[in-house]
Amino acid sequence: MQKKIIYLIALLLVGFIGYYFYQKYRVAPELEVLELPLQNLQREVASLDKFKGSKTIVCFSASWCGPCRAELKMLAELKQSTLKDVTVVVISDERISEIQTFMQAFPSSFEWLN
Repeated sequence: MQKKIIYLIALLLVGFIGYYFYQKYRVAPELEVLELPLQNLQREVASLDKFKGSKTIVCFSASWCGPCRAELKMLAELKQSTLKDVTVVVISDERISEIQTFMQAFPSSFEWLN
């Protein structure tokens, strides 16, 4: 009976250690950004190929995300001061109406794609 308990504890311990290392060292899937099916806020087909050869920052964001909002604020400040010749493209999977509401509350010169 004691051997079964020891094996059970050892199995659980190995499982927890395996889960820890999986979470710590897992690799994000590859993402071909240039091949993403995107549209602009006018619901026209858009592509990141349009920005090829120019200085561009691509940012994945959401209006409900606090760190995303902070990042967008920082990028807006940088764009006004030192990154004037850089285009900032924000990609969001939210509804266009939500993006437009967010843009009215936080105006910027970013290019938004969905």
